[in-house]
Amino acid sequence: MRLCGIWCWPYRWVRNHIGFFGGNPYQIIVMGHGTGASSAVLLALNKVAKGYTNGVVALSGTALSNWAVDTKPGETAREMADLQGCPTTNPLPMIKCLQAVSAIKIVKRDSEIEAARLQRQGFVSGIQGHLCSSPVVEYKYDGRSLPPMVAGEPLENLVDKKCPKIPLLTGVTKDETKRAIHGRYTLKKPVLHSFFSGKFGKEIKEKLQSVQHYLDQVLVKKLQSFTSFGKNLANQTLHNIWSVLDPLKFRKYVNVGRNNIQEGLVRVAEMTVDALFNLPAFLTVDLWSKTGAPAYLYSFEHTTRKKRAHHFLMGLPIIGDDESDDTDMVSHGDDLIYLFEANSVNGTPIANAEEDFTDEDAKMRTIFVDMIYNFVKRGKLDVGNKEVPTFSSEQNNYVKISTRPSLVNNFRFCQMGLWAGLTKRLQSTMCSALNVLNSQIKDAEVLLFDTVQSVGGQIQTVEDKVSGSVNKVKDFIEHAVPNPFGLFGGKSKSVTPANNESISRRGFLG
Repeated sequence: MRLCGIWCWPYRWVRNHIGFFGGNPYQIIVMGHGTGASSAVLLALNKVAKGYTNGVVALSGTALSNWAVDTKPGETAREMADLQGCPTTNPLPMIKCLQAVSAIKIVKRDSEIEAARLQRQGFVSGIQGHLCSSPVVEYKYDGRSLPPMVAGEPLENLVDKKCPKIPLLTGVTKDETKRAIHGRYTLKKPVLHSFFSGKFGKEIKEKLQSVQHYLDQVLVKKLQSFTSFGKNLANQTLHNIWSVLDPLKFRKYVNVGRNNIQEGLVRVAEMTVDALFNLPAFLTVDLWSKTGAPAYLYSFEHTTRKKRAHHFLMGLPIIGDDESDDTDMVSHGDDLIYLFEANSVNGTPIANAEEDFTDEDAKMRTIFVDMIYNFVKRGKLDVGNKEVPTFSSEQNNYVKISTRPSLVNNFRFCQMGLWAGLTKRLQSTMCSALNVLNSQIKDAEVLLFDTVQSVGGQIQTVEDKVSGSVNKVKDFIEHAVPNPFGLFGGKSKSVTPANNESISRRGFLG
């Protein structure tokens, strides 16, 4: 009997029994949301599990999401061992001790680790989702032991086209992190009788007003470290495709009015959505499509007055316990009510979960369910009875899901260029509004927010912090951009304000 780890057992059960419910045992699609979406893609990448799945639906997460795998499993294991009273200096005694601990005790302590890390590491850790244990990347399976759940780095496997040629549908909500940025998070663990709460927005405001260049340097670097290639700096193959740009290149992208805290919160939401959700989805669908398999990308953008994500994901820091409504927000989990009925963990319907469900909401549910159903049934995507073309690296096409779904090109075109370091894309006229080629050291001296260090106009120099930035800019222009002024027809030729404005609209709305 072939083994493929604990992920395969549900597959085997479904394959052996789904026929009794009228299903096709040879047309099994794995689907998940958030961490479940990451697991779904990781399973599809598992060679030993080849043939167990015929397609993947990954909502708001992929194998390239920061939370998909634990890059520091030793640290997590030692934290757990310490909480369980196990030795931590020697791996073998530590493992033997942990093996004797009951599962319920492991789960309880895992929740404590989650709360401690959130309190210690701040809002970014809560939003990026990697607060507790995750699957671990292991060595290649050689048949001498149980097969690994994750064999090799997911990004490297996708780059090497080590993924099955099965259909993939993945996507995001328009404002994945916005509710968390503006709302309250509360970690309540009944099994622990513990309580921990706070406001991400309050923390961000304090950082904007106390940490120099927090928005345009500190946060950019932090988010870059969470990207798949940002965590694999030693892999030259990956850096021949993507690169981690100097934060100075992000200046126009993060720019806000001087001391405008509200704009700062909006920009933080945009940055975290792009780096933690949009980028993994974009990279996954792009690399998947290069194998020749059908691959589709979507952005869920249906807005409604009543938000219902808390019915499904209450307790997650990215959701929190803020149930306030915002008609201009489609955050993490707000799409789930249009696919599933809101039930408790034991299957009991949640009272008033669909209160104020409008005709537009009902229409949205029909459209979304039909799209997922058609993909599961046929491995293809339809919009308005028209078949959607598979994702193209040239078009960057995606489906904008609303009550009037549409096919749109250039998914976050320039923003993905920044986070992925796609220099050729950033040279295009569409991205000229970001002014990446003309970034200078003087940009770093301009503060977006007055901080404690800049009271009285005494702005602390950042020369030490960005030492060598001028040389980096020159190197970027001379090597990554062979003819940086070719876009404008020569060094002396400038773009008119009208053209700049037009380019800006195309760049950010395209």
